[in-house]
Amino acid sequence: MGKPQSYDYVIVGGGVAGVTAAEEIRARDQHSTILLISQELEPLYSRVLLPHYVRRRITREKLFLREFKQYELQRITVFTGEEVIAFNPQLREVTTSRGKSITYSKLLIATGGTPIPWQIPGGDNERVLRLQTLSDADRVRDILPLYSKKEKARAIIVGGGFISLEFLESAVAFGYEVDLVLKEKQYFGDILDEHGWKMLSEYMRKSGITFHLISEFRKITPLEDGQLEVATTKAELLHGYWIGVGIGIAGNLEPFRGTGIEVNRGIKVNQFLESSLPNVWAAGDIAEFYDTVFEEHHIVGNWTNAVLQGKLAGANMAGDHKSLHVVSSYSITSLGLHFTFVGKTDFGPDAESVVRLWPDEFGYERLFFVGGVLKGALLINRFQDKPAIAALIESKKDLTAVKEALKDPYADIKTLL
Repeated sequence: MGKPQSYDYVIVGGGVAGVTAAEEIRARDQHSTILLISQELEPLYSRVLLPHYVRRRITREKLFLREFKQYELQRITVFTGEEVIAFNPQLREVTTSRGKSITYSKLLIATGGTPIPWQIPGGDNERVLRLQTLSDADRVRDILPLYSKKEKARAIIVGGGFISLEFLESAVAFGYEVDLVLKEKQYFGDILDEHGWKMLSEYMRKSGITFHLISEFRKITPLEDGQLEVATTKAELLHGYWIGVGIGIAGNLEPFRGTGIEVNRGIKVNQFLESSLPNVWAAGDIAEFYDTVFEEHHIVGNWTNAVLQGKLAGANMAGDHKSLHVVSSYSITSLGLHFTFVGKTDFGPDAESVVRLWPDEFGYERLFFVGGVLKGALLINRFQDKPAIAALIESKKDLTAVKEALKDPYADIKTLL
């Protein structure tokens, strides 16, 4: 290993949090050296648009948000196809997978997450698909049309989160009927109440989706007719031409464990995105940040959050000292439904909540409370209420007096501001 290369700012991770941070630093600091280490070979692309690429609604070129020449113009050095495998905070040094030793003055960890390993016999089949990276999307885009014209084109999808929704949308778009396997009793776990689950499950069944609840894969076997056979823990045999896996992601934490930096589910940082080590920040899906709205640490893994955190981390690394203060939210459209998550929704089966229904519009809201204070909400086809709900969450108003009135779907939540 040669002499260490030295940079003023080193950013580990070439996703949107890392790139946003690098550009924010450069906008504030015209002279320092900046290095971006990216595991991927391509410049920044939109993970949000990957499902649209899979469904052939956009070309591959439309995915890219940056070109390498833009990094060059901003004097941001980029190492592609490379990852950090070791971290020495005492020496302010990282080591890459290509044997490079790099020292830094300030470091940002923005390594994001990787799909959770799926240790199922037969799970390494080429038609067991993920949808996290551009290479994943290339694979999905190639495979889905191959079997869509079969007389009984079926697919099997596992998981009850956002990636599974994208797989469901793509499967239905290509004409597949779907077996959906969930280890929980319903989609989104305990976030939906019984009314919401009844509405959603009936709607999804009409789209050709069959549910297999409180069930898991046991084994995958390729058959001579080209299908994959799935044996489940409920002694069912399911058949499909491909399998979409959406069981979540885990933070890329390994190089940082045992180095003295505080790690829990992610890299723990304060409201300024500073870690427990001096001159080390974290942003994006890897950051377990202190949320000043809820006064606790948690991870929010979505594109909007990554952009906001990347911008803030870059500004603070360049000399600012601003805190992150935002009510997190995420929206996704699938199967003709618009889902919006606002604030906290993971309160378990005994959550205190108010449910609002608009059956004719397939509208649904579940508002989560702690005492009389609104903490979060799940909205289906009710995006118009999101700004008011976010403002009420941020205000921490006691809404005890109006909780009963809120059950009336014609009560305008905006009047509570």
